[in-house]
Amino acid sequence: MKRLTLTLILGFATSLIFAQQKILFKLTPELNQPVKYEMVMKMDIQAEQMMIMDIISTYSMTATEATADELTITSTFDKITMDMNAGLVSMSYDSSKEPNGPAEQALAQQIKPVLEKPITSKINRFRKNSFHRRSGSTRSHI
Repeated sequence: MKRLTLTLILGFATSLIFAQQKILFKLTPELNQPVKYEMVMKMDIQAEQMMIMDIISTYSMTATEATADELTITSTFDKITMDMNAGLVSMSYDSSKEPNGPAEQALAQQIKPVLEKPITSKINRFRKNSFHRRSGSTRSHI
């Protein structure tokens, strides 16, 4: 009786596993309609000295072109804020405000290109994605 019950349960479980249908999800955003996003990163870094860094960035993504095989998305950062505390050193940065002091000015110089140049991503159905800055000099494959 135990053997019959076990056989029935295994047979039923096997039929459930093989009876599933595949579902294909497609990304179909509206073309030229920007979508706003906010990304929040909170980092606590344990090292010789504890460091806490919080970064909030707002950006928009726009699907600019779509073909049967590929989708082109342009991302533009609008604002980046950062709060950092590394023991004795702490600083804040907000890209929407003028930098105060040499540390904020150095950080503003590094973040300025991120805010000025959009990132273009190409996504295809074969999972080979690429992105590049408008200058076109660098191109990476993920």
